[in-house]
Amino acid sequence: SDFLAKEAVVTSLAGADVRSVVRELAGRLAAQAPALDAELVLQRTLRRENEMSTAVGHGLALPHARIESLPHTMIAYGRSPEGIDFKAFDNQPVQHVFLILTPLEKPREQLRALARISSIATSEVLFQELGEAETPEAVCAMIRTADAFTPLDVQ
Repeated sequence: SDFLAKEAVVTSLAGADVRSVVRELAGRLAAQAPALDAELVLQRTLRRENEMSTAVGHGLALPHARIESLPHTMIAYGRSPEGIDFKAFDNQPVQHVFLILTPLEKPREQLRALARISSIATSEVLFQELGEAETPEAVCAMIRTADAFTPLDVQ
């Protein structure tokens, strides 16, 4: 949660497809880090998405990209009440999207971030709370709380 700022939380995504959702979340991150190229983020993320869907089931997708000279991991969260077709293996529409950007030079950071978010998603209680959090502040607080109970450090 130290990588997730409330400015990067969208509780009602405008986009209805993978490209527009990733673009919306990348824009939120680029607004916080002016050196970050949102278009590059979109290209890298979609290239990874085309290789294999990052939907992990149960309405969750974790699109991610490694970006050179990114100072630290950055995460954006978006929720789509209607759901988005991420071509998930369980055919469920995706309602929760975490866009995860990690420094290209630190490959382990990506594993660490994916593991931390997956731990939230595998808890039914926490996942339900995430769906009910109505404001960006509530989303961040919920993730901070979850993080405290599931400190994962992938070495």
